[in-house]
Amino acid sequence: MVLTIGEPGFGEYTEKKSRFLAEARHVECREDAEDFLDGVRRKYYDARHHCSAYICGTGGEIRKASDDGEPSQTAGRPILSVLEGAGLTDAMIVVTRYFGGVLLGTGGLVRSYTAAAQQALDHAGLVRVIPAVRLTVSVSYAQVGTVMRAAAARNFREAGSDYGERAELRYLVPEEETPGFRKELTEKLAGAASFAEEPGISIREAVSR
Repeated sequence: MVLTIGEPGFGEYTEKKSRFLAEARHVECREDAEDFLDGVRRKYYDARHHCSAYICGTGGEIRKASDDGEPSQTAGRPILSVLEGAGLTDAMIVVTRYFGGVLLGTGGLVRSYTAAAQQALDHAGLVRVIPAVRLTVSVSYAQVGTVMRAAAARNFREAGSDYGERAELRYLVPEEETPGFRKELTEKLAGAASFAEEPGISIREAVSR
């Protein structure tokens, strides 16, 4: 399971007339991140800095931060820390700065970029992405109720059904729960059920905050 951004979020922070405009968005690779950053640069073409950070990969193994001309470690690193603090992956935040004519100093920059990034993330919709399989259970018509009750008890999502010589019921089942579910049905149906798995499916669940 990974935690990522579902719906984009936006934030704005002002410090001594400098404006910091932030946007948080889901990205899945370096190319996505570059496209996102290019889009922000075009939108705010007259701004001086477009600082950013992203984390990608199932384990968050790909990480990059950019100060984009700001003093080292005052922009990209604070933005990255916001993503890390939320435990996110496949996520990016870009913060655009419009200079207000007053130097903020190292501490002011870190505080401002952090605050803007956090606002954007606070307004974003977060989702859990759970590795799953699409499990097809083939049973006799007399056994359909048993399968449906077992799936409902585990809150598995229905993914369609077909009724021919046998009933074929499909569910989205988290990978880690698949062996237990198959074992349960095998026991309840005395081995009369057959199964087919389609891997590489993801279940997305909104996170309440």
